[in-house]
Amino acid sequence: MSPIVTPKEDREQRAAAEAHRKGRAGMPSGQIVSYEFEDILAQRTYRAMYGGNTKGNKYFLLGFVFPSQTVFTQGLGGSTTVVDKDFDVEFKSSQVIEGLAIAQLTCVPIGDTTVTPYIYIRKYSRAGVETDLVSVTGTGAATTQQECYGLDVPQTKFKRGDFLRITVRIDTNTSGAGAGGKFWHDPTGITDPGAGEDSEFKCWVPFKPVL
Repeated sequence: MSPIVTPKEDREQRAAAEAHRKGRAGMPSGQIVSYEFEDILAQRTYRAMYGGNTKGNKYFLLGFVFPSQTVFTQGLGGSTTVVDKDFDVEFKSSQVIEGLAIAQLTCVPIGDTTVTPYIYIRKYSRAGVETDLVSVTGTGAATTQQECYGLDVPQTKFKRGDFLRITVRIDTNTSGAGAGGKFWHDPTGITDPGAGEDSEFKCWVPFKPVL
């Protein structure tokens, strides 16, 4: 026997199906269209964003696991800042971000040096204006280190065509030719950095419901 569906439930199911159809139709890769879980107390929804790249050295964020062209990025010598990479995702509709974001990063020193990671969450507008929202400085370490960082994002509205940008910077305490550092960004998590740490670079982004 088929379950009894009330007229109200039928309308709700049809509306949900239509919204899903419209959201998927012509959807370009990379746009944020759904959320993974909800923090009822903080009244926020969260989406995990994974960082990776493609051939041609394009770095970006996606809301699902995907194969990255390379699983780490490194830099050597010449300057104390050896890595500085922007990971972007474009908004296809207006959204508001506010609350505690959690970023996970594993970085590794190369040679006889100490590496210090920095993470920035930024808004990059369709007009080409970049705005720093919040940043955090990691722990300097001479060995492979995985850390999770909390970043309190102020209420920020993104319009269609704006980008959420998460920047990873790695500094070393020396500028010698053999000194450097790297960080992992394997969304699949298959790669083992060698010390039991995770190889994903990901950030749980807090979205404020638009009422």
